[in-house]
Amino acid sequence: MKDTVFSKKRMLGGVLLSSFLAVIVFACKDLKDIANLDPLEDVNFSINANPFTAPVMIRFVNANPTATNQPGAFDVSVSGTNADVVYMADGSKTFKASQGLLPLGMRSKVTPSASTPLKFTIHATVSGFSPVSYNVMLTDTSQSEIQIPLVELNNPAEGTSARVASTTVDGNGNTTAAVTIVTPKTAATADEATLTIASGTQMQDASGKALAAGQVRMEVVHYTTTSDQSLSSFPGGFVADNVLNASGQPMSPITFSTAGFISINMTSGGTSVKKFSKPVEVTMDLDETLTNPTTGQTIKAGETVPLWSLNEETAQWKEEGTATIYADANGKLQAKFNITHLSSYNLDWYTSACVNHVLNIQFRFSSSSTVGRYYYVVFRDQSGRFLTSRYMYIRDGEVVSFYRHPTFPNLKIQVYDNYYSYNSSKVIGQATVSNPCSSGTVTLTVTPPTPPEFVNVKLNFTATNTKSKYSYRPSGWIYFYRTGGSYWWEPGSYAYLYSYYGQGSTQVIKNGTYYVYAYFNRKWEYTLIKFDPSSLPQTINEQTLKGKASYNSATNTIDIALTADIK
Repeated sequence: MKDTVFSKKRMLGGVLLSSFLAVIVFACKDLKDIANLDPLEDVNFSINANPFTAPVMIRFVNANPTATNQPGAFDVSVSGTNADVVYMADGSKTFKASQGLLPLGMRSKVTPSASTPLKFTIHATVSGFSPVSYNVMLTDTSQSEIQIPLVELNNPAEGTSARVASTTVDGNGNTTAAVTIVTPKTAATADEATLTIASGTQMQDASGKALAAGQVRMEVVHYTTTSDQSLSSFPGGFVADNVLNASGQPMSPITFSTAGFISINMTSGGTSVKKFSKPVEVTMDLDETLTNPTTGQTIKAGETVPLWSLNEETAQWKEEGTATIYADANGKLQAKFNITHLSSYNLDWYTSACVNHVLNIQFRFSSSSTVGRYYYVVFRDQSGRFLTSRYMYIRDGEVVSFYRHPTFPNLKIQVYDNYYSYNSSKVIGQATVSNPCSSGTVTLTVTPPTPPEFVNVKLNFTATNTKSKYSYRPSGWIYFYRTGGSYWWEPGSYAYLYSYYGQGSTQVIKNGTYYVYAYFNRKWEYTLIKFDPSSLPQTINEQTLKGKASYNSATNTIDIALTADIK
């Protein structure tokens, strides 16, 4: 039997039932009680009609675009102002990523807006990668996707370098010998960072208690300013709205202009090192072509740059003083500073951010026949340095609002075809904004390359109970991942769909074979589907699942109508 639109690899009925969120579990509830259900009580959220507002898919990816090792399953913490309304897509508060994906939703009784945004912080420590924190701000109820790059310790992204080492502490938590850790130089990363710990330095946990005797694992990652891959991996991002000054008082939101960043993590027997009894010296090489934004000239010895620490669990920045730039014996410019507590440290000048300002960008395609899809939108300062980016789905004529954006004058906004090409200068659209804090709507024309041949996919799903005569349309995340591709960022390699009340649409490559995942019961259920219009129409007549898959050549759409009978 030849493959139809649905692969014969797995049985259609049971698998697609769960893959399209049709496996319905009501704890001790009967279907007839749907109207009286509290969607936050004793119900698996993956089967409620629409328990969430502002669903958001967080995707963790390897910052190195040529890497094959991607983040897998790991725990995630959610904190911050509105953390209480954030749930996993199944309704639980146990935040755990699977295959690097973290499907979230906000409690349905909240309504984020530009004037009353929802804010929370995501923090993850992923084995084999540098830890990360990310401040999320939602300003409307629509679905969104956020991509978070992570630096792999054994295969760091261009412009970053990593060193993993170990040392021994005695029964008093003191180092038994001096420790020097130097991040390696590579062909793509010519600068290095050095961490020096004196012998007899006591290592302590967050409460100030000395570590027990044993081995201490030390991970040091240096982020330079010479590569987009490095800057896009910058933990916390360059627009900061959770900031304390040197006195510990809250500051208004700011935009950073970095001179370099270092992430330092140390653990012993499951205990994190957070404090030292003696100052630890940090030296960082600097890019000598870097412009000091306070002078408008390239940096030079004798200048200072503000030093900031990042609490990676709360994504809060704190001003720690300044570091002085000096030239070493070979004339190489470096910055040196001492630390007494562990976090990530950032050398950064800053400017005030635009508070409550919305920068609207209308994207216009040079060809109206070009389909919408995912592109990289990158913000740069007037010298071309990377500031921030968003990986987003763009359609011709669409207006996208940026609520938290860089504020530097003559801001460049560039569009790239995919994650890898933005590091190869393949710009397919660009606009310049002279004053981002006062601009209205900016038009940006995009000239996309010839896209793959896509087919539209439209899903319509209903769950019914013939005995009680109730019907039900579930909502939830569905994820498409194409087989046979080389890298995740290639056009058409994946797509997201949030099914609202049993309905949703997306695009996939015509005749492409995709794993189709749906988040159910705290894990991703999946099936393998080949989207082949030539095999349609097809009748679906399984024991628990009825429906039809058909192809509309006029609209180039595969329509999948499914009905499940819930006993």
